Amino acid sequence: MISYKLLREIMPVTEEENRIIRGGSIERDLYMSGGSDVINSKLLLEKGKLISVRPHTRFADFPEHSHDFIEVVYMCLGSTTHIINGKEVLLSEGELLFQHLMNCTDSISYANEEDELVVKFLRYIDDNYRDASLSEAAKLLFCDSSWLSREIKKRTGKNYTDLIRERRLAQAVFYLKNTNMKISQIVPAIGYDNVSYFYRIFFEAYNMTPKQLRGANKDKF
Repeated sequence: MISYKLLREIMPVTEEENRIIRGGSIERDLYMSGGSDVINSKLLLEKGKLISVRPHTRFADFPEHSHDFIEVVYMCLGSTTHIINGKEVLLSEGELLFQHLMNCTDSISYANEEDELVVKFLRYIDDNYRDASLSEAAKLLFCDSSWLSREIKKRTGKNYTDLIRERRLAQAVFYLKNTNMKISQIVPAIGYDNVSYFYRIFFEAYNMTPKQLRGANKDKF
């Protein structure tokens, strides 16, 4: 059985996955170079290392590719469908897929219904962070709010409140870096009505005040 500690490490949504949730796609330059369809080990391995353990990118179909290294995929939760040399392979929870992919191609499709609902929920938060609610999201997705809350926690490692706070703070950072809006204007614009609370959670998240972040950003130009 996979350990709780490992799950805590791999479940949080990464920056790349957040971009995908907001409508982006797999960034090929993170994995491949020179327009190639071969995933380059030098882009994934730390200097001097021969082995890397990392979570696979979720929430998007991964384009057809091959590797210049051996890949071992372990399915911690849920399932994924791999297309290997044109043959469909379903990898379920607890299973291993051992591949020497220098001579075969692979693509991944996430067809799990629960994954799809969570992605839709995350997109709902992205669009409605100012006044989003778990109950409204559940109604829009035709599911029970308690079930949705559990699935969110299980699949992202964060609860509803955490995700809302992160999205609101991300928007605050955008305003601080790209506009001249006052803090008193930013706070209600992102969905909060308590300036003191905003300052506290902002400092907890970024270890600096909004004013310091804005000043640091200006110093770069």
